[in-house]
Amino acid sequence: MKGIKEEVEGLSSEFTYQFRGIPYAKPPVGELRFKKPQSLERWNYTLDATVFGPSCMQTIDETFPIFDNLLPNKNVSEDCLLLNVYVPASVEPGNISVMIWVHGGGYVIGQGMFFDPSYMSAKGKVIIVTINYRLGIFGFASLHNGDLKGNYGLWDQIMAMRWVKNNIMALGGDPDSITIYGESAGGFSVGLQALIPTNKGLFHRVIAQSGMANSLFAVSKVEPNNTLAIGKEVGCDIDSYDVLYDCMMNKSAAGINAAASTVSGTIPDSIQLSRFLAPVVDNELFSDLPENLIRNEKSDASIFFKSLDIIIGNVNAEGTLLFGALPQQVQTRLNFSLMEGIPYEVFCDDIVQSIARDYFSNNVNVKNAICKEYGHKNNDGMQGMEAINMYTDLFFISPAVSSLRQHTKSNTLTNRYQYLFTYDYRPIPVYPTWFHGAVHASEIFYLFSLRLLPSINITINSTDKYLSDQMVAYWTNFAKTG
Repeated sequence: MKGIKEEVEGLSSEFTYQFRGIPYAKPPVGELRFKKPQSLERWNYTLDATVFGPSCMQTIDETFPIFDNLLPNKNVSEDCLLLNVYVPASVEPGNISVMIWVHGGGYVIGQGMFFDPSYMSAKGKVIIVTINYRLGIFGFASLHNGDLKGNYGLWDQIMAMRWVKNNIMALGGDPDSITIYGESAGGFSVGLQALIPTNKGLFHRVIAQSGMANSLFAVSKVEPNNTLAIGKEVGCDIDSYDVLYDCMMNKSAAGINAAASTVSGTIPDSIQLSRFLAPVVDNELFSDLPENLIRNEKSDASIFFKSLDIIIGNVNAEGTLLFGALPQQVQTRLNFSLMEGIPYEVFCDDIVQSIARDYFSNNVNVKNAICKEYGHKNNDGMQGMEAINMYTDLFFISPAVSSLRQHTKSNTLTNRYQYLFTYDYRPIPVYPTWFHGAVHASEIFYLFSLRLLPSINITINSTDKYLSDQMVAYWTNFAKTG
């Protein structure tokens, strides 16, 4: 395998060996679309691992163009089951602890190559692996039946972990010291992987950033409806699940991707807070909802979860994700401006009502309790901040605390930690003046790509560098010793 040696920016005379675009499974194309990933045969040639491969199917340049422009490869493809390995050159090969990064992006966007972990690898003296996994309709189509059971993206992650377990020793890594970590959908993913008992031995520690398996965002309960809608949009007969599956297998990847994009944005003036495409309870990887598996101390899932060292943490304003659910069309229809705040009536009658509808079966008591706890009738800016706090607590903080409490029960064998990232530096600086806090995903730059910030006009100083080094030390020390 032919890789490259790259100097690490910000670390004098430090280098990493990088192996890019390594296939870890057969391409999931043709008859392998909507199937579990298949093992790849050994290759009998020198693999060129000097360039990054494409991202999995998604829409590039529409969600975060300021960041997408930084991608080293902007191509997308179904043939995307690739990983990248970063090895610190200053460490003697053999028994180097390994960290596997699972990217976020709501299960619909993202790629392993975006964040460069070279600094973290060299500074922390660990091997870092970043992975692609199938996204959107290709990774999470589900009809809850034999042909389309879903969770293909999670199966991809498992296959990538198996590749690392079986091959990392050849690159100097320790297959018995592997940590999986991820943020947002990546945090949900590693949390879900920590509830799959058959994963025992593939990894030993977990860092779930801004997401845990028992969050209301981690899995979907309405997946078949969205899959059917995409099938209809792409021109497939939806009278029969079998017919739909056969039809989808014969459509182009670009056509399916475009249909999914269209369907996900068909109601632009409504508040959509539920996951569009996500993992499901499939009675194979998961026999029950994650919150029930974690709570059931006698379940194999809970026992496996407690056998792992864990870190679960958040930023203090995860609720900035709410801004994405309040586009201009919604603001116009409801006659308010997000830049000025959120009126109490909009908060209670629209935002909270959407939450009660999507997650609590329209329970009026839930709605009233949230309105009472987080309502602020006299100031739209303060109400806006309370809406952010509500969203943060409901979807992120509460699941994190609950998971940590369950991990603690009758468990003295493994370690658990919690963090809260509060540094307000705005990687995307267009936020209302009434908002304050650390925005969703802002901590990732301090682990990986602090030096990316000047390219998007954010100045870094000695405080930033100190914080980055502290976080890198905490994360990599945990990976090495728990």
